[in-house]
Amino acid sequence: MARNIPESRPYAQYLLTLALLVVSAFLVYTQAAKRLDLLAYDTAINLTPVPADENTVIIAIDEKSLNSIGQWPWRRAIHAQLIEKLTQYNTALIALDILFSEKSASHPEDDLALAAAIKNNGNVLLPLHLQPLTHGGTLVEILPIPKLVEAARGMGHVHVDLDQDGLARGLYLNSGV
Repeated sequence: MARNIPESRPYAQYLLTLALLVVSAFLVYTQAAKRLDLLAYDTAINLTPVPADENTVIIAIDEKSLNSIGQWPWRRAIHAQLIEKLTQYNTALIALDILFSEKSASHPEDDLALAAAIKNNGNVLLPLHLQPLTHGGTLVEILPIPKLVEAARGMGHVHVDLDQDGLARGLYLNSGV
């Protein structure tokens, strides 16, 4: 037995399909779907907060440091002194997020002091940075100067993508050329 389909039904399906396409295009164009996704992610993360590890210390360069030590960039001897101080406290690991990709022009002896402090600590990780040679072109790795690389325990990528609201919600576990 054949069912009689009202004539208006195919027309309604076309209108529904068109409406869904328009709504989808709007969500993509305005990035509203991405915002909803980020909101859902943040809500889920905040439902199960993880306490900060009490054994982790982040040393940041702030206004007080700049007023005390002087304008940035600081001499590498300052960074060497910090690593030496942290070595006295038997730090398990130091991740230094400053890319020393060129030799110190004004104080070459500071490169030697920094390399010695890194080697003496034995647990310093240095950054490397990916940079395109040209816009949209081949990537190259920018490394610290060889003396520092030789002294370090290892290297790590410091590339972090920020979401549209300026927060970092992810990281690259594998990156490079």
